[in-house]
Amino acid sequence: MEFFLTGGTGLLGTYFLVQALEQGHSVTAIYRSEESKQITNKVFASLGSSILEKYSTINWVKANLLNPLELDELILPHYTIVHCAGMVSFLPSDEQEMYKSNFVATQNLVNVCIEKGVKKFIHISSVSTLCKEAEIRDENSFQRPAKGAGFYGKSKYLAEMEVWRGMQEGLNACVLSPSIILGAHDWNKGSSKMFNVARKGLLFYTQGKTGFIDVSDVAKAILIVAETQTKQKRYCLSAENIYYKDFFEKIHLAFGQAMPKYKAGKFLTALYWRFQWLKSKITNSAPLVTKESANTAHSIRLFNGDRFSIEFGFSYTPIDQSVASIVKKYNALKFD
Repeated sequence: MEFFLTGGTGLLGTYFLVQALEQGHSVTAIYRSEESKQITNKVFASLGSSILEKYSTINWVKANLLNPLELDELILPHYTIVHCAGMVSFLPSDEQEMYKSNFVATQNLVNVCIEKGVKKFIHISSVSTLCKEAEIRDENSFQRPAKGAGFYGKSKYLAEMEVWRGMQEGLNACVLSPSIILGAHDWNKGSSKMFNVARKGLLFYTQGKTGFIDVSDVAKAILIVAETQTKQKRYCLSAENIYYKDFFEKIHLAFGQAMPKYKAGKFLTALYWRFQWLKSKITNSAPLVTKESANTAHSIRLFNGDRFSIEFGFSYTPIDQSVASIVKKYNALKFD
């Protein structure tokens, strides 16, 4: 099978490349910078020489998803498209960039894929689009984000709506909505950053709770959907719902750090995000915590990924096992 991958140097894109190449598929992958490719190369190297050898078979293409003319030249009808590219941020200053990276880029890609009549289109969405109020949310909880919801969720909702619009126009597509994806990658970005922060030791914890899934499970799910007749469906992918306190304790334990012992209530986190906002204005730097991320730390958002597991006989990796594996890889993946 020939894949066309966006976001090939990101966390999910990198591990999808590993698994797709291991299974003998060919992949054309989009990248933005040579620096980002170096991170992907180092992940391959950390997985052993046999995996590293396959890195040279990737057809890397530098392209801009905001330029539909570039996409038109690159995409071929026999490709299976895997759209992993996107932007995650809690910073209000990133809203316009997220709109372009998540919505406009997807719109461009969908339009070109409809015109080309590609074999299949697999869109990586997010559980942030599963907004319908329910004790536990699943693929049936898709709903327009409420007023006041975070802009990331809104941008991913708009992006996903473009994919469903494409399906109405004949696009053979499927949507996967993973919860927080865990994996060893750039320790200063995304969910991998949580491990870097916890390695240094945290004193405080919050009482929020959410879903987690290992990056390898999401990569496997993409390949399963690509190789079956599945179409015009959404699947929520989530292995376990865990309190943030328990999650960070797992990381601290794996790193041999003392456990976080002080509860950070809503009042304390409200003070802290305001302090960070003021500091960012004075120093012209990004705040460590924003109003949105502080609220998220206290939210209880539970997700059910059983539908995918039942339909495909799929077993999720236990989060304890995932955390242990990521911590083990930490020293092998030091980035300058």
